[in-house]
Amino acid sequence: MARINLLPWREELRRERNQNFYITTIVLGVLGLGIVFLMNMQVNAQLQAQLQRNQYIKTEQAALEQKIIEIDRLKQERAELESRMRIIQDLQGNRSVVVRLFDEIAKKTPDGVFLKKIDRVGTRFKIEGVAEANNRISNMMRNLEQSPWFENANLESVVSDDSKTSNIFDLVVQEEAARKKEGDNDAS
Repeated sequence: MARINLLPWREELRRERNQNFYITTIVLGVLGLGIVFLMNMQVNAQLQAQLQRNQYIKTEQAALEQKIIEIDRLKQERAELESRMRIIQDLQGNRSVVVRLFDEIAKKTPDGVFLKKIDRVGTRFKIEGVAEANNRISNMMRNLEQSPWFENANLESVVSDDSKTSNIFDLVVQEEAARKKEGDNDAS
């Protein structure tokens, strides 16, 4: 038989297969690195987007907290203003009642009785004055009891003046509760 040398052909085929293997390995390696690089970029992009969303949420949350603080401050101011308005309305409503009460005291004061001082604490009036006689003080007390504006007239003290021509007295009278409510309704 003739001698055929198949060795170089096998050697060349082996070299070609090795070369194809290395090229395929390199191409697959580069392709794998490319895929890893693209995945890394995608993950980083998603991470950056999430960080931006988180930052936006924190910024909006801080803005909302500021608005909540402002709303609480405005609510407090509103409550204070409403309180002041109620006080002013109460004063406005009671203004005419006080004038009526003092007018009633003046009307019920008989001749010969002179008032020196009138103090009001709540619904209680303390009247200090000078009278020419004890019966004039009694008349004033009866007049105040008959008034629709007062009740419970009570004489605290009567002292004779040094000249013995007049009597110094202290009288306490209560504003009538029913009349006070009616006066509040009249003013409203």
